[in-house]
Amino acid sequence: MLWGPQAEFGSLRISADQVYWYGYVRLPAGHGFPDEIRAVREYFGAWAPDVRALTAATSDVIRHDVWELEPLPRYTAGRVVLIGDAAHPMLPTLGQGANSALEDGVSVGALIRGDGEVAVGLQDYRAQRYRRTQQLVTRSAQMARVGAHLGRGQWLRNAMLRLTPAGLAARSGTRHLDWTPPVI
Repeated sequence: MLWGPQAEFGSLRISADQVYWYGYVRLPAGHGFPDEIRAVREYFGAWAPDVRALTAATSDVIRHDVWELEPLPRYTAGRVVLIGDAAHPMLPTLGQGANSALEDGVSVGALIRGDGEVAVGLQDYRAQRYRRTQQLVTRSAQMARVGAHLGRGQWLRNAMLRLTPAGLAARSGTRHLDWTPPVI
Protein backbone atom coordinates (compact mmCIF):
# COMPACT_ATOMS: atom_id res chain seq x y z
CA MET A 1 0.00 0.00 0.00
CA LEU A 2 1.29 3.44 -0.93
CA TRP A 3 -0.04 6.83 0.07
CA GLY A 4 0.05 9.91 -2.08
CA PRO A 5 -1.76 13.23 -2.37
CA GLN A 6 -5.44 12.51 -1.63
CA ALA A 7 -4.98 8.90 -2.79
CA GLU A 8 -3.88 5.41 -1.90
CA PHE A 9 -2.72 2.54 -4.08
CA GLY A 10 -2.56 -1.06 -2.98
CA SER A 11 -1.83 -4.36 -4.63
CA LEU A 12 -1.86 -8.03 -3.74
CA ARG A 13 -0.72 -11.05 -5.74
CA ILE A 14 -3.66 -13.46 -6.02
CA SER A 15 -2.06 -16.11 -8.23
CA ALA A 16 1.21 -16.78 -10.04
CA ASP A 17 0.15 -14.52 -12.92
CA GLN A 18 -2.52 -12.23 -11.42
CA VAL A 19 -2.33 -9.17 -9.21
CA TYR A 20 -5.32 -7.45 -7.65
CA TRP A 21 -4.83 -3.72 -7.29
CA TYR A 22 -6.91 -0.77 -6.24
CA GLY A 23 -6.50 2.95 -6.48
CA TYR A 24 -8.48 4.92 -3.93
CA VAL A 25 -8.69 8.61 -4.75
CA ARG A 26 -10.61 11.10 -2.67
CA LEU A 27 -13.09 12.68 -5.08
CA PRO A 28 -16.59 14.14 -4.78
CA ALA A 29 -19.43 11.61 -4.91
CA GLY A 30 -20.57 10.79 -8.42
CA HIS A 31 -17.37 12.05 -10.02
CA GLY A 32 -16.64 10.24 -13.25
CA PHE A 33 -14.13 10.32 -16.08
CA PRO A 34 -14.81 9.93 -19.80
CA ASP A 35 -11.98 7.38 -19.98
CA GLU A 36 -11.47 5.67 -16.61
CA ILE A 37 -8.31 3.73 -17.52
CA ARG A 38 -6.69 6.86 -18.93
CA ALA A 39 -7.58 8.76 -15.76
CA VAL A 40 -5.98 6.00 -13.65
CA ARG A 41 -2.79 6.06 -15.69
CA GLU A 42 -2.60 9.85 -15.55
CA TYR A 43 -3.33 10.09 -11.83
CA PHE A 44 -0.84 7.40 -10.84
CA GLY A 45 1.61 8.18 -13.65
CA ALA A 46 4.16 9.81 -11.34
CA TRP A 47 3.94 7.15 -8.64
CA ALA A 48 6.39 4.30 -8.02
CA PRO A 49 7.52 2.18 -11.00
CA ASP A 50 5.54 -0.84 -9.73
CA VAL A 51 2.35 1.23 -9.66
CA ARG A 52 2.93 2.51 -13.18
CA ALA A 53 3.65 -1.03 -14.42
CA LEU A 54 0.42 -2.38 -12.92
CA THR A 55 -1.73 0.39 -14.36
CA ALA A 56 -0.01 0.08 -17.75
CA ALA A 57 -0.74 -3.68 -17.82
CA THR A 58 -4.42 -3.12 -17.01
CA SER A 59 -6.94 -3.04 -19.85
CA ASP A 60 -10.06 -2.07 -17.90
CA VAL A 61 -11.04 -0.81 -14.45
CA ILE A 62 -14.11 -0.96 -12.27
CA ARG A 63 -14.72 2.33 -10.47
CA HIS A 64 -17.31 3.10 -7.86
CA ASP A 65 -17.90 5.61 -5.12
CA VAL A 66 -16.84 4.77 -1.59
CA TRP A 67 -19.05 5.99 1.24
CA GLU A 68 -18.61 6.49 4.96
CA LEU A 69 -21.91 5.71 6.66
CA GLU A 70 -23.18 6.00 10.21
CA PRO A 71 -23.01 2.67 12.06
CA LEU A 72 -26.17 0.61 12.30
CA PRO A 73 -27.39 0.06 15.87
CA ARG A 74 -27.62 -3.72 15.20
CA TYR A 75 -27.06 -6.29 12.46
CA THR A 76 -30.06 -8.49 13.23
CA ALA A 77 -33.82 -8.05 13.18
CA GLY A 78 -36.06 -11.05 13.72
CA ARG A 79 -34.68 -13.83 11.50
CA VAL A 80 -32.71 -11.43 9.27
CA VAL A 81 -28.95 -11.07 9.63
CA LEU A 82 -26.91 -8.48 7.76
CA ILE A 83 -23.31 -9.31 6.93
CA GLY A 84 -20.43 -7.62 5.16
CA ASP A 85 -20.92 -4.18 3.66
CA ALA A 86 -24.67 -4.38 4.27
CA ALA A 87 -23.96 -4.40 8.01
CA HIS A 88 -20.68 -2.52 8.39
CA PRO A 89 -19.38 -0.77 5.26
CA MET A 90 -15.84 0.49 5.66
CA LEU A 91 -13.28 2.40 3.67
CA PRO A 92 -10.75 0.24 1.80
CA THR A 93 -7.83 1.61 3.80
CA LEU A 94 -7.36 -1.55 5.91
CA GLY A 95 -8.16 -4.06 3.20
CA GLN A 96 -10.59 -5.78 5.58
CA GLY A 97 -13.99 -5.37 3.90
CA ALA A 98 -14.15 -8.77 2.19
CA ASN A 99 -12.32 -10.44 5.06
CA SER A 100 -14.82 -9.18 7.64
CA ALA A 101 -17.69 -10.41 5.41
CA LEU A 102 -16.09 -13.87 5.42
CA GLU A 103 -15.75 -13.72 9.19
CA ASP A 104 -19.45 -12.78 9.36
CA GLY A 105 -20.36 -15.80 7.24
CA VAL A 106 -18.35 -18.14 9.46
CA SER A 107 -19.98 -16.61 12.55
CA VAL A 108 -23.51 -17.02 11.15
CA GLY A 109 -22.64 -20.57 10.11
CA ALA A 110 -21.54 -21.36 13.65
CA LEU A 111 -25.03 -20.45 14.87
CA ILE A 112 -26.66 -23.15 12.74
CA ARG A 113 -27.06 -26.69 14.10
CA GLY A 114 -26.72 -29.77 11.93
CA ASP A 115 -30.50 -29.93 11.46
CA GLY A 116 -30.54 -26.38 10.05
CA GLU A 117 -32.05 -24.77 13.13
CA VAL A 118 -30.43 -21.82 14.88
CA ALA A 119 -28.49 -23.21 17.85
CA VAL A 120 -28.38 -19.96 19.78
CA GLY A 121 -30.07 -16.61 19.48
CA LEU A 122 -29.03 -14.10 16.86
CA GLN A 123 -28.14 -11.78 19.73
CA ASP A 124 -25.05 -13.97 20.11
CA TYR A 125 -24.09 -13.04 16.55
CA ARG A 126 -24.29 -9.37 17.47
CA ALA A 127 -22.23 -9.97 20.59
CA GLN A 128 -19.59 -11.77 18.52
CA ARG A 129 -19.41 -9.40 15.59
CA TYR A 130 -20.55 -5.87 16.45
CA ARG A 131 -17.60 -4.69 18.52
CA ARG A 132 -14.97 -6.15 16.18
CA THR A 133 -16.53 -4.85 12.98
CA GLN A 134 -17.13 -1.38 14.40
CA GLN A 135 -13.48 -1.30 15.47
CA LEU A 136 -12.50 -2.13 11.87
CA VAL A 137 -14.81 0.58 10.51
CA THR A 138 -13.34 3.13 12.93
CA ARG A 139 -9.76 2.06 12.21
CA SER A 140 -10.30 2.27 8.44
CA ALA A 141 -11.59 5.84 8.84
CA GLN A 142 -8.58 6.71 11.02
CA MET A 143 -6.22 5.28 8.40
CA ALA A 144 -7.90 7.37 5.72
CA ARG A 145 -7.33 10.53 7.77
CA VAL A 146 -3.58 9.91 7.87
CA GLY A 147 -3.48 8.38 4.40
CA ALA A 148 -5.61 9.15 1.37
CA HIS A 149 -7.62 11.91 3.05
CA LEU A 150 -4.62 13.78 4.38
CA GLY A 151 -4.06 17.02 2.56
CA ARG A 152 -1.27 19.14 3.94
CA GLY A 153 1.01 17.52 6.45
CA GLN A 154 2.09 14.53 4.40
CA TRP A 155 5.70 15.45 5.07
CA LEU A 156 5.04 15.32 8.84
CA ARG A 157 3.24 11.97 8.59
CA ASN A 158 6.09 10.54 6.52
CA ALA A 159 8.69 11.82 8.98
CA MET A 160 6.76 10.30 11.92
CA LEU A 161 6.50 6.97 10.10
CA ARG A 162 10.26 6.96 9.46
CA LEU A 163 10.80 7.41 13.21
CA THR A 164 8.40 4.62 14.20
CA PRO A 165 10.21 1.41 15.22
CA ALA A 166 9.57 -1.40 12.72
CA GLY A 167 8.19 -3.80 15.34
CA LEU A 168 5.69 -1.25 16.61
CA ALA A 169 4.57 -0.45 13.07
CA ALA A 170 4.15 -4.15 12.25
CA ARG A 171 2.10 -4.82 15.41
CA SER A 172 -0.07 -1.78 14.79
CA GLY A 173 -0.59 -2.69 11.16
CA THR A 174 -1.51 -6.32 11.79
CA ARG A 175 -3.40 -6.16 15.09
CA HIS A 176 -6.73 -6.15 13.25
CA LEU A 177 -5.89 -9.50 11.61
CA ASP A 178 -6.26 -11.38 14.92
CA TRP A 179 -9.59 -13.19 14.93
CA THR A 180 -10.71 -16.49 16.32
CA PRO A 181 -13.77 -18.19 14.84
CA PRO A 182 -16.62 -18.68 17.32
CA VAL A 183 -17.12 -22.05 18.94
CA ILE A 184 -20.72 -22.77 19.81
